[in-house]
Amino acid sequence: MQDAVDWYLARGRTALSSNRTEALAGMAEAWVAAVDAGHDTALLAWRRDDVRDLNRLARDLHRDQLRVTGPELTAPGGRRYATGDRLVLLAPNPDQRLVTSERLTVTDVDLPAARLRAVTADGRAVVLAGEAIDAEHLDHGYALTVHRAQGATYDRAHVFAAGGGRERPTSPSAEPGLAPPSTPSPMTSTKPATTSGSTGPTTNSNAA
Repeated sequence: MQDAVDWYLARGRTALSSNRTEALAGMAEAWVAAVDAGHDTALLAWRRDDVRDLNRLARDLHRDQLRVTGPELTAPGGRRYATGDRLVLLAPNPDQRLVTSERLTVTDVDLPAARLRAVTADGRAVVLAGEAIDAEHLDHGYALTVHRAQGATYDRAHVFAAGGGRERPTSPSAEPGLAPPSTPSPMTSTKPATTSGSTGPTTNSNAA
């Protein structure tokens, strides 16, 4: 197990941070740099609280870069969306032929009608309004939980490893269910990844 961690550290695939704030900020900045370089890049964490903060940090950076622009629509539940925002569905939307965990990008905000126009990853235009944009159905999609990203394929993945979920600092061949350390240091790892639900995020070979 230690050999696996050492392998990732030696190749610059893992970064240790002294605290959570520093780790999350560094992850968001690394994710933006990878996106700027043209990579389809995932920003992943096990805990929803970590995903929420990563979403905020990444969105702020995209706003600074003018990737997110224009007026913001405040949706039921309090989340705010603007043109350029990355979205993820929390529930299926049969009317628009969208499935849970599908990723979208906002192309236009219609404030008077309280609706969003967006495009899917494969380029299909959709319209979201009413219940479809409330906090139970829609969220920012800069960062995802490892669970929600299962089955997705990315060029690279930045994964926050801090003792949450089924996380374990181990090699891809280690047996499932190995308990995480009781007092882990915040750790992030980066590597080309296909998420398939089989290994822990510190290895990030198959971020589950």
